[in-house]
Amino acid sequence: MADDTFIFIPKGAPYIDTGVSPSVKYDDGQIHAFDSADSDELAAAGRIQTDGAGFDVSSLLAAATGLSLGGQTKFAAGSAAAPSITTTGDLNSGIYFPAADQMAVSLGGAQRLIVTTTGLGIGEASPAEKLHVAGNGIFAGFVRANPSDATDPAFQFSGGNRDGIFQPFGGAIGFSIANAEVARVTDSDFRVPLGSAAAPSFRGFGGGTAAGLFFPAIDKLAISVGGSEVLRANSTGIGVGTTNPLVGLHLDVGFRVGAFDGAAASGSDTGMNVSVGGAVSMSRSGNPPLVLRRVGSDGQIQGFYRDNSAVGSISVTGSLTAYNTTSDARAKTCIKAAGDALAMLLAMPVRQYSMRADGAFHPYGYIAQEVDPFAPHVVTKGATEADLWGVDYSKMVPALHRGFQQLAQRVEALEAA
Repeated sequence: MADDTFIFIPKGAPYIDTGVSPSVKYDDGQIHAFDSADSDELAAAGRIQTDGAGFDVSSLLAAATGLSLGGQTKFAAGSAAAPSITTTGDLNSGIYFPAADQMAVSLGGAQRLIVTTTGLGIGEASPAEKLHVAGNGIFAGFVRANPSDATDPAFQFSGGNRDGIFQPFGGAIGFSIANAEVARVTDSDFRVPLGSAAAPSFRGFGGGTAAGLFFPAIDKLAISVGGSEVLRANSTGIGVGTTNPLVGLHLDVGFRVGAFDGAAASGSDTGMNVSVGGAVSMSRSGNPPLVLRRVGSDGQIQGFYRDNSAVGSISVTGSLTAYNTTSDARAKTCIKAAGDALAMLLAMPVRQYSMRADGAFHPYGYIAQEVDPFAPHVVTKGATEADLWGVDYSKMVPALHRGFQQLAQRVEALEAA
C-alpha cells in the first residue's frame, strides 16, 4: 500500500486486507489492527478516517505499545459532555474542539481548560489574557513576572482600572490603583503617598474619607479629622492646634484633665481645665489643687508679671514663705512723705459679720463698698454688677503704719507739754 494511501472503511465492512502487514478490520464502529507477524504497532503513513462513529485506539492491538501516525488524524469537534478524544470507561472526559482555533479539556462532562489564540483559560471559557484563571489557585513553586510600573502592573485585577501589584525596582513591591501607586513595600520600610488633611494616606474602613494620617511635608506627620488637621509632629515636637510646634508639646488649644470644666458651678467635679486664652482652673478634693516645690535652694517659687514687668513674687526658705510686692526705689517716682492717715483710719468703719457661703464668723473686717470712699487703692471692684468686690488687707499696713506714727507724735507732744 503506498504511503499516501487513504483508507476509507464503511460501516459494516467486516475486514479489509491491505496487502501489507498489519491488516485492518472494522467491527462495530471501531477499527482493529492485527498482525500475523505479531507486530506491536500500526503504522499509517497516510490518514485513517471513519464514518463518524469513531474508533477505539486501545483496540488497535491488545499488546500495542503505541500508535504512530505520519500525517494528520482528524476528529469530530466533540463537546464537553462527549469529547472527541477520550478513553474507555470515561467517555465524558477528554479533549474536544469547541470552535475554530480552540482546543479544550473536559472532565466529568464539564470544561476545565481551554486554549485559544488569546491564551490559556482555566475555569474560564473565554480567556482574555495569555493565562486567565477563574477561581482559586495553589502554586507549589515560583510565579514570576517581569518588572513593571503603576500604569501597567504585572499582576492585575479584572475591572478595567489596571489595579494590581508591580515591582518598581529590585527589593520593592508596589501597589497601584487607577494607574497610580498607592503603597510600596521595600526591604526596609513601607511607604504610602503623602496625602493631605482632606485625603489622608491612612484611613480606616468605614471611618469616612477625611479622617486619618498623612504627611504634610518631609519629616512631618499629621492627623486629620473631618478634613481638618488636628495634630502635627515634626523634628521639634508635637503640636495640637498649630502646624509649627516649637517645643516638645505645643498646644494652641484648650485642654481638660478630669471632669472639671473650669466653671465655679461645677459642683464636686475634680480636675484641671486650661483654656486656649491661658486661663487655668483646678479642682481637687482632700488635697491642695496646686503644689509648688523648690528644690535645693531658697528663692522665688512663683513670680507675677504685668506684661513684661515683675510686680511680685512668692519666695521660700527652709522654714518661711514670703509674699513680695515690688517695692524697689528704681521702680518708683515722685517719692515724698505720706500724708494724713489717722483721719482715714478713724473714719473707716470696722465691722464684724458672718459669711453667707459657710457661716464663718469674723469679729473684725471690712466691707469693700464702705472702704472704697476712704481707701480705693485697697479695693478691687467687680467687672460687672454681678461680680463681688474685694479688699486687699495687706495694702492697709502702710496706712496703719502712718497712723501709728501720727499717734506717736501726738503722744510725744502731750508728754512734752
